Amino acid sequence: MIPLSSICISIAKPFDKADWLDKNCTLEEFFNKDISLRPYSYFYQAVTRSALGEDSRKKIHPVAATLKTTNNVDITKLRHKIEWSFLEAKAGTLAPDVNDKLKAVHTPPPTAEFSKPNEPIKDTLAVKLTINGNVSILDKKQVALFKDHLARDVENFQHGKKCAESVGGIQLGGADDIQVKDVGLTCGPSMTHAHKGEVSPVGMSFWNELKAEGWTKNSYSWADFLALPLQRGWKLWLGETDMGRYHPSTVLEDKTGAQALTYSGDSESKIFRHEKVEDYYNMLKAKGSEINVLNRRIWILKP
Repeated sequence: MIPLSSICISIAKPFDKADWLDKNCTLEEFFNKDISLRPYSYFYQAVTRSALGEDSRKKIHPVAATLKTTNNVDITKLRHKIEWSFLEAKAGTLAPDVNDKLKAVHTPPPTAEFSKPNEPIKDTLAVKLTINGNVSILDKKQVALFKDHLARDVENFQHGKKCAESVGGIQLGGADDIQVKDVGLTCGPSMTHAHKGEVSPVGMSFWNELKAEGWTKNSYSWADFLALPLQRGWKLWLGETDMGRYHPSTVLEDKTGAQALTYSGDSESKIFRHEKVEDYYNMLKAKGSEINVLNRRIWILKP
């Protein structure tokens, strides 16, 4: 057995806000901008599923919990018990990874436990030490668990913040006012990122992917759209062509077309927008567009 006094055990990942503020982490350590690794997001953020679906092809991003020890010590040979835990017991459960002694496997709670679908469950990830029945906390991190990719993006990419590479990159929400250079999430990419945590064009390939998952596509006149009950996660194309690719957006709440807020990054204004569809049209008209709302059709994609 290895004596605990000879080693130091702490949480290597995820980085949380305390790391950013106290340890002077670089932006790359605190916010991921490598889309091949995981979605654009803070490392302390996790996702239980993709919006409106449990399809196995969509990426799930559980809490990635990893320990670090001095001298690469095998923690299974310690005299005392080391285990993972969520202190508030809200973010699901953690179990040792059988393939990696320093990692934990996270099982998120059912999505039904998210009483407010656009807000995260917050919890404290901790590594505990038990000696003769006495439990102490060796290290802890604050984590945020979201119902889906859409909820995480709404939290990170707030209304009015920059969304395009041409204006300096993504501007993250909150008081930190962090700018992520060389990254953009305008119209189509913001929709696919909010749907499945990936960045890809919005067009026939994305529609075919949705159709394979059972989604349908129908168009509505402006008058019919205003009275139509919408559901969170439905996708809108505002335009006159078959795919209506003038401006894609995602519905944020279960309300009518006249009332529901939508989410998108916008290539026209270069900002993230959380607004009603009519407000978006009004913005275009204020910028001098000759758009006629009454002649527009709204394409709705729903599962």
